[in-house]
Amino acid sequence: MGKRGGIDIFSGNMPFLGGRRIAAEHGATYAEWLTARYGGTGDTDYVGYFFHRASELMPDSGCIGFIATAAITDGDNRRTVLERLIREGEFEAHAATTGFPWPGNAQVNISTVHLAKGVCREGISQRVLNGRAVERINSRLRSGDDWPTPVPLQENNGLALVGCFLRGEGFILEKAEAHAFLAAHPEEGDVVRPYLVGDDLNNSLDQSAQRYVIDFRAMTLDEARGYPHALAIVEERVRPKRERLKTTGADAEHRKHWWRFANVRIELRARAQAMPRFLATARVSKRPVFAFVPSTWTPSEQVVLFPVPTGTAFAVLQSRTHRAWINLHATHMGEGLRYSATDCFAPFPFPACDPAETIPALEALGEEVHEMRREFATGRGIGLTETYNALHDAAATDLALKQLRTLHERLDRAVLDSYGWSDVAVPPYCAASDACHDRNHFEDVMAARLSALNADRAGRIGPTPTKPGRRVRKAKMQKAGPKKA
Repeated sequence: MGKRGGIDIFSGNMPFLGGRRIAAEHGATYAEWLTARYGGTGDTDYVGYFFHRASELMPDSGCIGFIATAAITDGDNRRTVLERLIREGEFEAHAATTGFPWPGNAQVNISTVHLAKGVCREGISQRVLNGRAVERINSRLRSGDDWPTPVPLQENNGLALVGCFLRGEGFILEKAEAHAFLAAHPEEGDVVRPYLVGDDLNNSLDQSAQRYVIDFRAMTLDEARGYPHALAIVEERVRPKRERLKTTGADAEHRKHWWRFANVRIELRARAQAMPRFLATARVSKRPVFAFVPSTWTPSEQVVLFPVPTGTAFAVLQSRTHRAWINLHATHMGEGLRYSATDCFAPFPFPACDPAETIPALEALGEEVHEMRREFATGRGIGLTETYNALHDAAATDLALKQLRTLHERLDRAVLDSYGWSDVAVPPYCAASDACHDRNHFEDVMAARLSALNADRAGRIGPTPTKPGRRVRKAKMQKAGPKKA
């Protein structure tokens, strides 16, 4: 205890508990007290409140050094904990290590955070981030000053759509059962569709759906009766559980419309009628990847779809420019990242204001990368996660892999040029430890420039770092014949 009244130094490994589990573990009253006292939200992790409590018990000068979850820099954690302590609490982050695996058995990534204020802060001679000296560490535990919180861009509205929430495993058919059903009842094929989940995108050989689903979309019960054999399966497997739901709120609606998914995603269906393919990504993955999928498939709620079926959109979203943005704004789920349509896509500034515009150089290159990647993965019998693991593995040096790496680096270069950022070097996909610093620097540069571009597009103060300065043309959306969606 310091003479001034308070504790000068706090150090420890605080409890790891997600914000939404606090009430379940410790009671709703305690959870509400924490959020009220320390300005948290339902998504603020438990460890964040220990930072605030340490600050509360500290005198005018002191230090905090805690082990935290990697999610301490995500969303509400950053806004309600680190940003507030640095902005309002007069703390400075002077040392941090980010996103490395817990050395024990728990499957979780952690970060260490060291904060100081007052005389302790004044005595700091060096700031160290992930073992390297930097001028400043911001509330995202990245080097440099904090970037403004981005805002959704109007031009991105409606171009990132989450798949369907079923609320009933009984809708799902295994592949063999679906094939047998369709052979026996081909006239009902319109409501038995491939069911795409995140694992299919990441790990199946060609990103194809491995199961099927009975999908009545927004049909009335009378319309659904036009498919009696499919309806009989849903009535047997789904209806009994739906009828046990409450008779109030959303449960009442799901109980009443037992033959439908809990959310049929009307906007997604409307978009599917206008184009033969979507871009898609899994909501949770270690390495977010994007791929084209048929718009006739039914996606689960663990898939985000983008109704911009161009090579240009693929090139931009699959580039490491977008990956830098994902790393900045996605939330951590164990060792994976959760891609949010709201946080990762809605504020993301494309090279052209309209994400549906095509850039000839990116259009051709995007299609080339997508095709070469497909050939590489199918030739090896692996999915996209394993493909990108190999791309990042310095020990993997066979010719086909090196060619695919080179093509990805060309894509990154073309995307940067489309923004007008020819001064930014493209880091190698994989190399020795020195290249890690290059990649971290690249991500910090991208975060700063994209944040400034978001602010400029949203009409806020903050100049665009470099304007694109090139001609683009409106995408010609391919349209297939009328489909039922």
